[in-house]
This record gives sequence, C-alpha cells and structure tokens, in this order.
Amino acid sequence: MKGKIKFYNKEKGYGFIINENLEDYFFSIKDWKNTEIPETGDEVEFEETLTKKGKQAKNIKLLNKTINKSKIVCPNCKREIIPRIIVYHGEPEKSVCPFCGVTIKKFSNKTIISIIVFIIIVIFIISIGGK
Repeated sequence: MKGKIKFYNKEKGYGFIINENLEDYFFSIKDWKNTEIPETGDEVEFEETLTKKGKQAKNIKLLNKTINKSKIVCPNCKREIIPRIIVYHGEPEKSVCPFCGVTIKKFSNKTIISIIVFIIIVIFIISIGGK
C-alpha cells in the first residue's frame, strides 16, 4: 500500500501515515526500513496490519523524499535550520539560528514608518496651504 507521512515525532519515535484513501496508519520508527528520518510529506510504501488499537503500518519503505523548503543552512554553524523570529514590542526584529543564535536576517519597519509619516505631513501641509 502507498501513502504519505502525515506526522512524525522524532523525540517519541512514532507517527502517522495517510494512505491514498485518506485512512490513517500508526507507525513506529522500528518499522521504518530506511536510513533517513521520516518527514511530513515523504511518500512511502508499507504493509497494513490491524492491531487492538487500530490500523498500523509495517515494513515502511521510502519512495520519494520531500524537500522541506522552509529550512535553510545557517551561515555560522552550517546546520539545516528553521530560523526563529525575535519580536520586540510586537514587531519582528530579526530571525536567528536556534542552535548558535547568529542573526540570519534583520527586519526594519523604520523605512515604512518614515514613508507613512512623510505622506501624512505632505497631506497636512497641502490641506493647510489650500485654505
């Protein structure tokens, strides 16, 4: 039977596969027959078994690995990461590596605020000059 990884918890070593008929199958990492760690969206082939707790996948083989486009490589520690966003006073300030803390990207809303203030001043001056 074929399906896709719906969810996998690395810490606990279990997850769920959804098959082509949209049925969920529990699986344990013990039944994963691949060298790579399962990730959401991976296409797999498996054998179906029925247990007291429900449907379970066994002998799971990876068919197609999903490429996670939300991950980048940290320029400092070279790990594959999902950057964390640091918020200050309700506004995003920067994104950082969750492992080494290096800044990945700084966000600046100051230019947008400056433009808005400038437009308001111009409108105010025009409205006063027209009277």
